[in-house]
Amino acid sequence: MKEKFFPKFLTFALSILFLLQSQIFSEVAKPGTIKWKFEAIDYVVSCPAIGEDGTIYIGSGDYCVYAINHDGTLKWKFKTEYFVQSSPAVAQDSTIYIGSLDSYLYAINPDGTLKWKFKTGNYVQTTSAIDSDGTIYVSSRDGYLYALNLDGALKWKYRMGWNGTPSSPVIGKDGTIYVASDAHISKDGHLYALNSDGTLKWKTKIGGDFLSELALSSDGTIYLGTDDEFLYAIDFMGKLIWKFEIPGVGFSSPVVASDGTVYVGGKDGFLYALNPDGTLKWKFQTEGRIYSSAAIGKDGTIYIGNEEGYLFAIYPDGTVAWKLQTDWGLSHITIAQDGTLYVGNQAGFLCAIYTSSHGISGGSWPKFRANTKNTARFENE
Repeated sequence: MKEKFFPKFLTFALSILFLLQSQIFSEVAKPGTIKWKFEAIDYVVSCPAIGEDGTIYIGSGDYCVYAINHDGTLKWKFKTEYFVQSSPAVAQDSTIYIGSLDSYLYAINPDGTLKWKFKTGNYVQTTSAIDSDGTIYVSSRDGYLYALNLDGALKWKYRMGWNGTPSSPVIGKDGTIYVASDAHISKDGHLYALNSDGTLKWKTKIGGDFLSELALSSDGTIYLGTDDEFLYAIDFMGKLIWKFEIPGVGFSSPVVASDGTVYVGGKDGFLYALNPDGTLKWKFQTEGRIYSSAAIGKDGTIYIGNEEGYLFAIYPDGTVAWKLQTDWGLSHITIAQDGTLYVGNQAGFLCAIYTSSHGISGGSWPKFRANTKNTARFENE
């Protein structure tokens, strides 16, 4: 009797254990729950970048660049000489490019050692754009856009007005480099289109100081928010297509879905969804000022964080899927292929959060700096 009883009992016990483990896992892996948190000592306002091997890179206010394994453990950290407010960009050869307020652009090897550094004339608060040939474009508060070769040698530089902070550059499908210059400090206030040899293609006046970054759509439209509280849509020839008034839009950078819908946050706490013709599709109230950019998942879900530390997952029709309270002052968002969402905050943490999206949306400009490597180069995926 005992010989027959114990195998049955063991099978039953194992079944119960499996069910309990499955229930625990499903609770942990439920979209909108935290997977892990990594503490970086000081604020993390940059947008996380993800390397080919799944390593997550962030900059911090403690002067350091961090490489974090996908399980939330530290891989390495690299110290600069001042605050790191810009976002890392990862090249095809896995080199990490990131600027610091010590006026340098750093090229860091995947093992955390210095490859080279390039001295600009002032702070580097912006994020680099990386072209298909490996050319690195970076702007500095000295008013210049720099083009650098793979070895860190200067290829060319272009001056925009007086000293001031240009936007981070972005690269169009045809290789055109777009960058905006602020109106007040630099006394300039233009959106520039430059050829890959550093010559001017065109420039057009913008309404105020840019505070957000540029985004591109598949038809070549350039989107930019400024402190005159308008989101501008400008065509690839520099002509204004439309503008839409949004309170405080200059802080949140626009993103573009594959169907052309533009998502951007306002200081009024709303996430705005705009049709490609500039009309309002819907808006969603997060009840907290929005300074960060949204990210669009592969399933169409839109993720956005606000100053109060709430992260929202919103369906394409403007209804909420879930919300999660994290720490205050959320950064821009990145989503890995396995569905893990990475977001930093001003409390000094990088949070990894479960989602059901399994990566970012393909095509167009679905997140800050276009893709998970933050290269800011338009590519149809």
